Amino acid sequence: MVVHFPIALILVGFLSEVIGLFSSKIFFRQAALYLLILGSMGVVAAYFSGDAAGSGMEEGSMGKALELHEQAAQFTLWLTLAAVLLRGGAELLKQKQQWVRIAAFLLFSRP
Repeated sequence: MVVHFPIALILVGFLSEVIGLFSSKIFFRQAALYLLILGSMGVVAAYFSGDAAGSGMEEGSMGKALELHEQAAQFTLWLTLAAVLLRGGAELLKQKQQWVRIAAFLLFSRP
């Protein structure tokens, strides 16, 4: 549950971001930001709890699967945190420049 909940938050947040890009309603863009923030906090929790849960399973086929999951978790962790920093920073600084929105959208779509 710790792993799947952030995934759901990020996916729903991304869908809100897409709807916000095509509609003029600010609600979807704000919802996307809040879901991204909550999802990124969940990703951090999932990363550290998965690291603790996976200790002792470094060998065999479970070790390979664990290594793949760890790489995916690290990738998701860094991209999600970068998206939060870019999107949140732009929101705090009231940046309305198009390149900031596009960069945040692209980072948001990767995890």
